[in-house]
Parts: sequence; C-alpha cells; structure tokens
Amino acid sequence: MGRENKHIYEFGKFRLDAETDTLWEKENLISLSPKAFELLKLLVINQGNVVAKDEIFETVWKDTFVEEGVLSQNIYTLRNALGKDENGNHLIENIKRRGYRIAVPVRLSARENKDSSAGLLQNSQNEQSALSENLPVTGSKRFDPGKKKIFYAIGFGIILLAAFGIVLFNLPEPRKTEQIVDSTAKNLDFQRLTDKGDVNFLNISPDGNWVAYSNGDGIFLKDLKSGSEVALKIENFENFGFLQFSKDGNSLYFRSPEASKMPGNVYQTSRFGGAAKLVAENVWGGFSFSPDGQHLAFTRVKPAENKHILIIKNLETGIEAEIFAEIPPFEFYPRNFPVWSADGKRIASVVITRTEHFARLIVSDIETGNNEEIKTENFQNVEQIVWNEDGKSLIASASDGKNFQLWKINYPDGKTERITFDLNDYLGISISADGKKLLVRQRSYFSNIWVGDGKNIESFRQLTQGFARNEGLKGLAWIGNDKIVYTANYDKIRDWNLWIINPADNSRQQLTGDIDTQNEYPVISPDGNSIFFSSTGGNLSNIRRLGIAGENLSQITFDENESELFPQISPDGNWLYFIKEGENSSAVRQKSLIGERIEKITAEGELSPADFLALSPDGKFLAFHNLTKETGGEKSKGFFKVCVISTENPNNKRFYELPSSQPFAYFSNDGKALEFIKITTEGAEILRKQLNDNSEIKSVLSFKNEWIFNLAWSKDGEKLAVSRGKLIRDAVILTGFE
Repeated sequence: MGRENKHIYEFGKFRLDAETDTLWEKENLISLSPKAFELLKLLVINQGNVVAKDEIFETVWKDTFVEEGVLSQNIYTLRNALGKDENGNHLIENIKRRGYRIAVPVRLSARENKDSSAGLLQNSQNEQSALSENLPVTGSKRFDPGKKKIFYAIGFGIILLAAFGIVLFNLPEPRKTEQIVDSTAKNLDFQRLTDKGDVNFLNISPDGNWVAYSNGDGIFLKDLKSGSEVALKIENFENFGFLQFSKDGNSLYFRSPEASKMPGNVYQTSRFGGAAKLVAENVWGGFSFSPDGQHLAFTRVKPAENKHILIIKNLETGIEAEIFAEIPPFEFYPRNFPVWSADGKRIASVVITRTEHFARLIVSDIETGNNEEIKTENFQNVEQIVWNEDGKSLIASASDGKNFQLWKINYPDGKTERITFDLNDYLGISISADGKKLLVRQRSYFSNIWVGDGKNIESFRQLTQGFARNEGLKGLAWIGNDKIVYTANYDKIRDWNLWIINPADNSRQQLTGDIDTQNEYPVISPDGNSIFFSSTGGNLSNIRRLGIAGENLSQITFDENESELFPQISPDGNWLYFIKEGENSSAVRQKSLIGERIEKITAEGELSPADFLALSPDGKFLAFHNLTKETGGEKSKGFFKVCVISTENPNNKRFYELPSSQPFAYFSNDGKALEFIKITTEGAEILRKQLNDNSEIKSVLSFKNEWIFNLAWSKDGEKLAVSRGKLIRDAVILTGFE
C-alpha cells in the first residue's frame, strides 16, 4: 500500500490520513485502537469495494490466531465511533457471506491541500517527541540524557514491532494456537440484543426465554424467541437499579435507583409491569434468589461500624440472618450480587480491597457457616461470578491485568480456563438455569485529558490520545495555571501511575512507574513543588509525597493495619488531611507536616467518610461522602449525601444531597459552592450547588455525547481540565461456551 499510505481519504464527515494513521471528524482527532484503525484504513482504501473476511484477517491480524468474533467486535467499535449517516444507516456495511465495505462515497484528496491536518497533528508529534525525551521515572531514579541514543533505538524497534501486529498500550495479547485448541470458546456464538450503548443492568430469566435490562429510559423486556421488546410501566418508579427474575420467571425484582455506594430497597412487580411491592430494605449492591425462590441474598453495610455483611432474608417470615462479614480493607464488590449454587447450600461472593487492587472469591456454606476462598492466580480483579448448573464450576467476569473477559473457574481447586479473547469488557453476567445461555453487558470505554475555558465548551481541546489508558480517571490536579498532574494505567487495568503534561505543547512525562503499586488522587502542595497522593501496595493504602519532577519519593503516613486515603494539603502547607479507614469505622485525620503529630478531625463512629475528601481553597472546610443507611424512598434518584465540616470547629457541619452520578464532589475556586458531575443519556453535565443558601443547583457546562469522569480547575479559575471519554454498554447473549 505504498502509494495509498500517502493519501488523505474523505468519507461522510470524516477524514482518514493514511500517512500519519489518524482519523479526523472536522478538527477533532478520533481515538481508535491500533487494530480498529488498521481495519478501517483497509476498508477505506478499497473505496467501497467489498473486502473479504479472509483478506481482512490476512492484513490486519497477519500471523496472529484470533476468532472471528474479534472481527465482529472491531466492526462494532468502528460503527460506534463513526455513527450513522443522515438516513440512519451504518457507514460500514456487512455484505452477507462476502465481507465488509464502506457504504458511503470515498473521496481522494491531495496532501498539499490538507495543511490543516498537518497543523492539527503538531500536538501529537510534540507528544511523541516528549515521550522519547522524558522516559518513565520510577521512585527517585531520573532519566540519564547520556542514554538517549539507546532509548531512541529501542523506540524505533518498538515501532517496527507494532508494524508487524503487536498491539501496544493495554490491548490483549495475541492468542496462541494451543489456546484455540484448548479453549471452551471454540464454538462460542454472540447474539447482540441492543445497539444503543446505554445498558445499565440486565438479567436473563431462568428458562432462558426472556431478558430484562434497564437504561436511562426505564426497564425493557425482550422475548428471545420472537425478538419483540416492550418498555415496562411500573407505578411510581422511573429509575431502576439491579434486576432479577423470580425463579418461575413470572415476576421481576429490581432495586430502587440509589447508586452502588448507597443503600436501596428491593421491589417486586409483574414481568409485564404494574404495581410494585416492597420486598427488602437497606440493600447495598445486588441481590439473588435461592433455588427454591424462598430466600433472598444480598449485602449490607453498617457505616458506623465499617462492616460489610452478607445477609439472607426469608421471604415468608421476613427473618434476616447474617452469614458472613468483611471488615476493611476488604468489602463486598458494590456492583456485584452474591450467587447461590444450584443445590442451595452455598453462596459465592466477590470480595475486593478498598482500592480494588485485587479480588477474592469467597464461598459461604449456609449450613455450617464456614467460608472458603477459591484460590486463583490469574485474576487481578473480578466483577461478577455465576454458578454453572452442575455446581462444579463458576463463570467469572474477570481481569488478568488487561480488560474483563469471561473465564471458567473449577470449584473448589480454582483452575481457570479462558472463554473469550477480544478487546471488549464483559460485565454484569447472568446465566439461564440450564447453563446454556449467558447474558453479559459488553462494554468499551476510554478517557482522555481535555482543557478549555471554563465558560466556553467550544474552547476545549484534547491533550492526550489513546484507548483504554484511562487518563485522569483516578485524579487530576493543576500545578498553578501551567501544567497538569493526572493518573493513567498503561500497563495493567489496575496499575495506576502519575503523569505530568504541559498543555502549551502537549509534552508529558511519567512520574511514577511501579507496576505493582496503585498511585491515585494527586494533589499539589501550595508552593507547587510537591505532589501528595494515595499509594497502594497489597491491601492497604498510605500517603506519599513526590517532587514535581519525579524526585525525592517519600512516605508520609505509615499505618500498617488501616488505609490512609485522599490527601489534601492546607493553604499554608503545614497540614495534611486524609481519610483513615479502620477496622470498625472511618474518620478524617490531620497530620502536621512540621511536627509529625496526628490529630482527629472526626471521631470514630460519629460520621462515615468515604470515596473522596476535598479541602476548600481557604482551608476552612472539608467535604466528603458520608455513608448512611438511610434510603431516599421510592421517588429517590440516587442522591449522595455530602458532609461539609469546619476544619477549625469540626462540630460545625452541614449535609447536602447531590444528584451526582459519582460519589465525589469538588469545591469551587471561591470555596462557596460544591461542584459535581451528573451523567445523562445525552452526555455529561458539571453542576454547582451553593453552600450558604437554598438556591437551586445550576449547570456549569454540558458535554454532549461524552462522559466526564473527573475535573480540575486551574489556580486562577480560568481553565478547566476534564477526564473526558465514552462508555458503551450493550446486552449480548453467548451460547456454545459449555
């Protein structure tokens, strides 16, 4: 493709530069994974001609053994990125039994007429130059300029390897031949049920004939035999959380729409909607039914005691029994539901650390009360598990360091076997009673750093480009008005490290590089010389400090039994504030950075600080999410309760209920308001609530068609940095995995 690689191809509202391997929508650079871009370029260069599947595999996945499902997933990714034409048709068309083609006219443009693309690419070139100049720093070790030529040679070698199909930056490794032979997935079949990308919760009926799923518009019931779908009308409810069918499939149970870090109530309604009946209260996370349908299993948090408990409720008598309790740093995964074995004798649960750095699979024997851990060596995180009908194995949505795939886990020896091998995440799984149909929420997402004028949405420009690196997802902080410190995970799904970027030229440098440590929630000292952050190795987290250039790494807090999280620094630089999570409670502490003494801000058991800590710019107030067992009732839309306390007089406290999509908030630059993020079906919105009056919540900025995961204002309050990206979630049925 020598000559083709010099061209610019225009199709629809897009422009593909085959020389620089970039895709543009007007002046916006579109981020794609390397293989997705190779596939798109192949289709575009063929200018509307059908490209056979064999040619696609030979070109895009040459010398790599992959399943046909990988091609389908990449086509799906491209269709989501490109959208549809004015007639509602996809820009990539599937010609049955032949292959794929671009379904809109492709125009060839001369490069000399496209100077704008070259100009817009300057930032990307600057970024690559910066990466070659500023290699990762681990601890206090600095890059030696005398070794630059060696690193250039290594970098050139990496580029050559990438050209031969090695996928970089957090994409799954190529499959080996023996994996295809040994995989239970060799006959795996995918059936997509939705295509809007907005599925929140889902469940399959025990007989495998019905699927229920929820999104921002309500609950939908789909008949898998006929393909028909109806929206359910449930009296007095508009938003819905976890879903479960009854064992006979005639009823549908759901949780009120409080988020996973808040309690909710479980209700029962007919499979076809109507009135809803209260079944259980103060339920945290998901829930499931015993095989006989007479008992409900769920988890509950006691915030004052900082305990996480597995509960079984007898639905006939209403009696509840505590089966198993976890204390920090362990807790039940809040987006998970406990699952019963087919004989009703055991319940399996996913237990994580506070930082989700690794997961444990716990099986509780209901009769004896004994708990055993299924020992698996492959997983860094587990999202959901379900029992197979024989009780001898489970299927898990789990990550071995990359994205979430499906795995079979033998019980009790923990031997694992991988089921899926592609670029997506598979989450929220449920299984039919005969074990032949698996319903999953297929997810793809990314986030990048954008910066703009805080008053003008059109001024925002993208600083980082990439897929699945999650820039800024675990923290953003300005160094004055010039540079930004942010988190990213380039190596593994839970290995977060700190980076610094200069918006003026997009140059950036990695500050930490320990792949076994999770570094997150950075804040900058008032003098701009140090970064404080939470650092997790193993189960617990402590606070560390790092020089602004990556030098002089030191540990600031040292508790070996309790986690210390979410650092904040007083304006005079003398005090460190943080949340301390203990065995029986959580509390806010302050530590002198001069005299080393630690003092209480809140007493144990008085409040339940969690999820974030924010300090007002003047240092007079602290804000945090206060966990509570109170629920908002049937009409609740999932408001988080934020507590604001005075640093001088902690007894002076006020509570605010914020309709945030995420359990954290930020002080405005003047310290007079709280700002938070709300995700909607249209995109994301930054909202503001004044602290000293009863005024309504007001909108600061709205972002269409994309989500905002995190935000930070420059010190002068003029510039806003956001972690901005997309989250696509659809329902998929898998068969043939037995």
